[in-house]
Amino acid sequence: MAQHDCFDVAQYEGRTFVTESGNRYSVISGCLYGRQSINGARIAMIGGGVEQDAVFMKLMLPPTYNPSAAQRLTEHMAKVARPVEKGLALLVVFDDASAQAFKRHGLVSSPIERIDPAEKQ
Repeated sequence: MAQHDCFDVAQYEGRTFVTESGNRYSVISGCLYGRQSINGARIAMIGGGVEQDAVFMKLMLPPTYNPSAAQRLTEHMAKVARPVEKGLALLVVFDDASAQAFKRHGLVSSPIERIDPAEKQ
């Protein structure tokens, strides 16, 4: 598997990820939209993950802002992230300011069903 640059958020600019559960997450101006509780959170890292990686990321995401968790998430994401594509979970880590503001470090979606152009917010 080729190395994926999960810090290169711009490669997903203007995309909407539609998940098998029906959720829609868009990347607009480097921020994530699609769920009221996270709309506008700035993305630090983005990638796709197989089921095992998605489950592990969910377990690593603390329920509230936790500075020590950010480093662990960044290290894990850099190891496991793949290019985002159909069938993989969407893995997103927010930057520190957004993690503090939204009181969460990121998002792990259900598997992606398709990728569309971004929806206007």
